[in-house]
Amino acid sequence: MLYRKKQSSTMYIIGLIAGVLGFAALAVWLGQAGPGAIGFDQAVQDYLLSHRSDNWTSVAKVLSQLGTTYVFAIVLVAVGIVLIAKRRVPEALLLLLQLAVAWGAYKGLKGLFERPRPEIEHLVEATGYSFPSGNALMASAFYLFAALLMFRLPHRGRAAGTLLVVVSLIVVLVVGASRLYLGVHYLTDILAGYAAGLTLFCLAALVLNRAKR
Repeated sequence: MLYRKKQSSTMYIIGLIAGVLGFAALAVWLGQAGPGAIGFDQAVQDYLLSHRSDNWTSVAKVLSQLGTTYVFAIVLVAVGIVLIAKRRVPEALLLLLQLAVAWGAYKGLKGLFERPRPEIEHLVEATGYSFPSGNALMASAFYLFAALLMFRLPHRGRAAGTLLVVVSLIVVLVVGASRLYLGVHYLTDILAGYAAGLTLFCLAALVLNRAKR
């Protein structure tokens, strides 16, 4: 058990370093290139614009809701109830803290970089700055940690736990892709959101491992 915990801690430390370095690289690139589209941003944006359709727009709008406050709140309550029922109140509180920290992080980072949103048609209303994507950041930080907490519950089937983790990863990717398609973010915004979210996820996972010693 102790060996497995050390293994997982090492994995989270590697993820933490990767997240920090990834975000730093994108931030430096943005600082050097300016606030508009950089690198592959324009190519991805042009491709998505040329493939817009009413059907895809409807799907993207629905999927984008997975990265909204009220869906986060529903998941928080649902997972919190399960954790409390399993007498894991500290973990439920840690999940709540994770969501609050993710919200504060994306607000603070957007205010720091002040990157304008893409100058194309936005298919949904979006306010504030663009970098990093708050939806991608919060989805990756929150959903992955919620899945981890559920995965660690005793008496759960291995297949069910693995499926839960896979579904959470798909949801995170779908949230970022939908925001990109809807024209409210550049690809680098989404990647930066993922990098920051990965950092927060790994930090929370390390705290969890530490608390379980």
